[in-house]
Amino acid sequence: MSGRSERSRPRQRSASSAKTHERLAGVLVALICLAVMIGLYQLEPEARGYGTHGQFASQPCGWVEQYDLPCPTCGVTTSASLAAHGSLLASFWTQPLGLLIMLSLSVVFWQQLGVALFGWATMAPGRMLLQRSTWLALIAITLFSWGWKFLTWT
Repeated sequence: MSGRSERSRPRQRSASSAKTHERLAGVLVALICLAVMIGLYQLEPEARGYGTHGQFASQPCGWVEQYDLPCPTCGVTTSASLAAHGSLLASFWTQPLGLLIMLSLSVVFWQQLGVALFGWATMAPGRMLLQRSTWLALIAITLFSWGWKFLTWT
C-alpha cells in the first residue's frame, strides 16, 4: 500500500461522467444552436452580400444607409445563411465572421449533444467565452472580417 489512503486521493471524473444538470444544459445549448442554424437555413441569402437580416423584420443598417460603407458586422447574417445552405466559399467571401459563427454553432451543437447523450465532460461554451484570449481572438477576427468586407464592398 502506498501510504496514501483511498479517501485522500482526489476523485477524477471519467470521460463519461457528466452530471444530470450538465446533461440538461447540454440539451438546452444543443437545441438553441440547432434552432439558430435552422433559422439561418430558412433565410434566403441576399445576392448583394448584406441585408439578409431584414427578413427578420429588422431595420436596414443605418451605417450602410448613411455612409454607404459596411459596418463591422455587415454581411454576417448573409454569410451565416450561405454557410447553412452549404456554400462555404461564398460564405467566406461574403463575410468571414459569418462563416466562423456558423461553424462554431455546428461544433458547439455536436459537442453539447455529446454531453447530453454520452455524458462527455468538457469545458462549457460559456466558460470559454469568459477567457481573455477568446475575446482577443474574436476582436481580431471581427476586425479582419470588417477589413475583408471593405475590400469586397461594391
